[in-house]
Amino acid sequence: MKPALVIVAGPNGAGKTTITEKLLRHEWMDGCVYINPDIIAQEKFGGWNDHTAIIKAARHAQEIREDCLLKSKSMAFETLPCG
Repeated sequence: MKPALVIVAGPNGAGKTTITEKLLRHEWMDGCVYINPDIIAQEKFGGWNDHTAIIKAARHAQEIREDCLLKSKSMAFETLPCG
């Protein structure tokens, strides 16, 4: 199976996390790496309310995305639209 890239984009409060959690339950998402900087900040760097933790988590999330691309792994992540 070819690797998949799933990007869920929307403003804060739009329901990105809710939709992503539902998508990840589907069998066609098996083996997909879910990359969420908020979760990374909480679990790896001490909390999503800490500015330093958020910066570190964002960098770590980027490293994970790059690794997935290099290894042709499926990945899913959320993002905010920029204008």
